[in-house]
Amino acid sequence: MKKTAKWNRLIHLLMVILVVSTNVFAQEEDPTPEAPESQMIAAFSHENCEIQMANSDLFANALQDNPTATGYALIRGRPLQFRTSKKEIESYFDTKGLDKPTIVRIISEADPPNVEYWLVPVGADMSSVVPEGEKESGETLEQQLASVKKPFIFETQGSGSVCPETYTDVYADMLKAAKSSRGNIVFYQPTRRAYQNARKELLKELVDLGIERKRLRTFWVKGSFPGDEGTELWFLP
Repeated sequence: MKKTAKWNRLIHLLMVILVVSTNVFAQEEDPTPEAPESQMIAAFSHENCEIQMANSDLFANALQDNPTATGYALIRGRPLQFRTSKKEIESYFDTKGLDKPTIVRIISEADPPNVEYWLVPVGADMSSVVPEGEKESGETLEQQLASVKKPFIFETQGSGSVCPETYTDVYADMLKAAKSSRGNIVFYQPTRRAYQNARKELLKELVDLGIERKRLRTFWVKGSFPGDEGTELWFLP
């Protein structure tokens, strides 16, 4: 009996030592490191491609300096403005041969759209990037165009433009979204032959994108455009 009691006291003492040692080592361990924070690289009003390209240069450099981080582009704008802004941003990264950022649309009536470029490290909290309560707008392109009552120039394409991208696909999306709309296309060309060549190429592209030929009208204006040639894409509701 005495031997058993002695063993029991020894076992109890060892357990106490083990518990105390565990607590001491746990206290000496380094605290859990804080999660990295997301960083806004740029915020701008997307009024033209020159502004977009300047800010995208900053963003691209930040992504190259932090290869494990993820890039996010937040675009606050209505459906049509979102599409054109998204196309310019993706075109920039395609031209540079870089991975495109994740693009998120946020509810907003902003026109031109507002853009934020974010760098999100691995393990970072996304709530600072997309604040709670801000979600994608439920407004569709069809709903936005339904409120348009007057014709307007959607895009001017010119040979002298510093902006390389065109929006023929977005223009086609507009015409498909507004079933009763029409497209008028004005070609500024120095000669009739140049007009006919440009006309044939653009009409084929639009028909290939699903637009009926009868919904499109074309006009020729001789010269009088920067660089002597260019195209206006008109949307007629």
